[in-house]
Amino acid sequence: MQRLKLKGYPALGDESSDVRTLQLRLLEVGESPGPVDGKFGQRTRQAVISFQRKKLPGRTFEDGSVSFATIDALDMFIGTDNPAKKPDEYLFITQDLQGKKQRKILPELRRMIEERVFPLGNIPKAFLDRDVPEMACLVAEALESMKIREVGGNNRGKIVGLVQSVIGGVAPGGDGLAWCMSIDQVIIAFVEDYLGVESPVPASEGVTDTYTRAKAIPGLTTSVCTRGAIACAQLDGSWMGHAMFVMKPLPADAMATFEGNTNDAGSRDGHGAFFKTRHQHRNDGKTTLGFVFIYPHNRAP
Repeated sequence: MQRLKLKGYPALGDESSDVRTLQLRLLEVGESPGPVDGKFGQRTRQAVISFQRKKLPGRTFEDGSVSFATIDALDMFIGTDNPAKKPDEYLFITQDLQGKKQRKILPELRRMIEERVFPLGNIPKAFLDRDVPEMACLVAEALESMKIREVGGNNRGKIVGLVQSVIGGVAPGGDGLAWCMSIDQVIIAFVEDYLGVESPVPASEGVTDTYTRAKAIPGLTTSVCTRGAIACAQLDGSWMGHAMFVMKPLPADAMATFEGNTNDAGSRDGHGAFFKTRHQHRNDGKTTLGFVFIYPHNRAP
């Protein structure tokens, strides 16, 4: 199947050559988008939803919105006929907030995220609408697409080190510490840098510490599994915990998550970052304490 190029993210209500390309690809993969007329209507939306449910269960909201994960799974990409810019000509859309007290994304990691979330400067509707849960999930999709894996030892590796550097000092090659909460802090940092308002979530690498301190802030925690929130779990009989970013709640008290410092088996100490399916309240000897929002009630300030 030929990899197809788009100029931007097609969205409901659009009429463009990009929508026609999307419709053709949906037909090619066995979906029914309606007439190939370049108009993104309800039939095209339902075809996208059908594809998401089959190929991306738990990875998107299955709502028909076309995100990085969806176009990648359809073997498409956002590209241009213009020559690629040199690395030193890259213009960031997000920047560290002036006077921000915590959470710093190193330029190398920021660029990797932006190239996936804002390909060629295209800003998804979720960011334009300031939809915090969906913004955060798009950043999680971008991080998962990097295939972050530990290299050279437990809790070590180049990109692992970039993730760990979001809190405290720079950690080239990794600092050997657990990084499940650090990768969620990257998501928080990217969202707050785009919105221009610092999140009240404590800047901590400790899961139980983050949850305990967040509970003291009105509206920042909930007992209900919610998309775009961080599930904070505690290991029985220990202060140690594990953080799981909620992509979406699932039936039977399950949840689709994005997690760092885990593995295919779902262990707390793992070798990379993965999408997982978890129970909302109890996993592998760990009990979920609650869920932490990025902003109170997960609403943009």
